[in-house]
Amino acid sequence: GRVQSNDIAWACVIMPDALPDYAPVVRMAEKALQEATLPEARANVLNTLGVALYRAGRFPEAIQKLEESERAKKDMMNTIFLALSYHKLGKKEKARFLAESFYAFLRTSLPSNDRYRVEHILFEQELRAALPPATKATKQ
Repeated sequence: GRVQSNDIAWACVIMPDALPDYAPVVRMAEKALQEATLPEARANVLNTLGVALYRAGRFPEAIQKLEESERAKKDMMNTIFLALSYHKLGKKEKARFLAESFYAFLRTSLPSNDRYRVEHILFEQELRAALPPATKATKQ
């Protein structure tokens, strides 16, 4: 079913290096995207596809899908993987800006009942490993 393809693909992309090959996951997410008709569903599947492309090492394509998802529906899941994708492509300033916007979001907005809290925590660890938060002078 529609939800199933996206849910399975999403489960496959949560952990880095969980699979030796992400091509089947990319194909599953592409299939889910063809089936997603509602705008919100499309935005979610575009995010899944973007993360799957990132996991597959296809960074320019990942950016394209994540930005399309972000235009449809603002989501910090896009921001995290856009930051990581730009980082992989050596676009340091863009990656840093996106990473810092996610860290700012974490400090102010992440609700404890967030449906994707576990993913946010795992993805945050992944982002911090690649792009640790900028050290700010401590306020007196």
